[in-house]
Amino acid sequence: MTDPMNAPSSPPPAPAAPAASPMSGMLASMSRPELFIAAGAALLVITALLFTVVAGYGVSDLVLVAAVFALVAVLRHRQLPQVIASNYQALLFAVGALLVVVAGRNLLNDLVYIATPPAGITVPRLTGMLGFYIGVALVGFGAWQLWKGRKA
Repeated sequence: MTDPMNAPSSPPPAPAAPAASPMSGMLASMSRPELFIAAGAALLVITALLFTVVAGYGVSDLVLVAAVFALVAVLRHRQLPQVIASNYQALLFAVGALLVVVAGRNLLNDLVYIATPPAGITVPRLTGMLGFYIGVALVGFGAWQLWKGRKA
């Protein structure tokens, strides 16, 4: 008969695996161009909301609406109405192209503003400008990649 005190102990229970968050599952389901678009659109929204107050460097309402549309479309494109979902890539490409055109116009305005003697540039304004142009570049690049990789 075996002594219960000397019996081999059972291995300790394995630690529970951390539950995957819904956001990590959503990000994992996105393609690389969609991730670029989402990151750029989020940066544009943050820049539009934050630097308008902090630095006086505001982006137009058109840029804010386009960025919000792109962000919602990328994050929720499986739940979009059929009309939008069927034209998903074309709409994102149009939003990216629109943002690039608006950024080109803003770049000319910013260069004139910086070159004006009394105006100059401050660090908060420069940070807002960088946030805007990097966000537009990310959205534009992601939209171009998405359009380039689409099936005809």
